[in-house]
Amino acid sequence: MFDNTFYEIDKLESIPILKVDFKNKGIKNDDIGLSSTEKQIRFITSSANKGLAMLPFLTLNNKDILSFSYCVNVAENANSEYSFPIVFKHFLLLKHSGKTFNANKIINDVTEFPKDIWIRNFNKSDIVCEPWHKDYLVRVISPSAELGEEDEIEIEGLGKINVNDNPIIMLLKLKK
Repeated sequence: MFDNTFYEIDKLESIPILKVDFKNKGIKNDDIGLSSTEKQIRFITSSANKGLAMLPFLTLNNKDILSFSYCVNVAENANSEYSFPIVFKHFLLLKHSGKTFNANKIINDVTEFPKDIWIRNFNKSDIVCEPWHKDYLVRVISPSAELGEEDEIEIEGLGKINVNDNPIIMLLKLKK
């Protein structure tokens, strides 16, 4: 079922804990609701929905931060990894300061590898990890997934990174 609500599973019950309201910038649940998967895919990929947000997935919700990623229909195949005409965006709320961020990508301003950082609990290489540890966002980077066609690169401050290297764990401190 298509829905903009995040649920907590408790025994055999799903309890709604958070609903994302994209207002007039998102597709409406009622438009596709309980349609078949085939109809839902046809609907969300339709160029009639260009510019509309959809498919939010909760990344993190604790006492410090609320973070979710979502898709925006761009009516063209903007991402070679997916067959849908979508781009991913991030929403972050720093609860202590009330600051919110809504971005296409988070740029790594410490090193050149990787250039962009995804705040989510999975990545291109299907490594799953908890995205929060103590006061840090956690990102696990698989060199083989990030290097693409290259076998090895040299990054100032990191040295040589080889396609066969072990995953790299980044701990990111948020400015509050």
